[in-house]
Amino acid sequence: REKEWRQWLEFNAAEVLSEAESKRLAHKAIGTRWVPTDKNQPLRTDANPVPLSAKERLVAQGFLERKLGQFRSDAPTTSLLGQPVVLQVAASLGLSVESLDIKGAYLTGEAIDREVILRQPKGELPGVEEGRLLRANVSIYGLVDAARRWWLKLRNVLLGLGFLQSKH
Repeated sequence: REKEWRQWLEFNAAEVLSEAESKRLAHKAIGTRWVPTDKNQPLRTDANPVPLSAKERLVAQGFLERKLGQFRSDAPTTSLLGQPVVLQVAASLGLSVESLDIKGAYLTGEAIDREVILRQPKGELPGVEEGRLLRANVSIYGLVDAARRWWLKLRNVLLGLGFLQSKH
């Protein structure tokens, strides 16, 4: 939990509100919760008993946002057919393919243009006084537009590096 909260602070994903602001904005707050994950779960089979790689992610209960239907939530993804096609083209041309994992990806997304006030999860946050609320600065895990905001950030970085966006 400490590592996850440190990432939130490092990426300025949210700010802790003062006691007075927390009281004033309490009626707007949506919940958060710790969600356990195991990064090795997709790799684990009977033949490959990979050890547990447990962590917890702090997730907003975005389904509680009042104006839920007003936010675009679409974000381009590759199709199941698209991945093997890219790999086949690369193999045919003798190209190498690399992948990467962007740690805390959603925490680095585009800034949000609305006020999202968050309650601390049960168990509180390390170093944050009980009862203090948070103001989200980016579209964090659990908010309906989180994937789109992260994609917009990635798109803008790639365009800035000279890549071109397909019109298809």
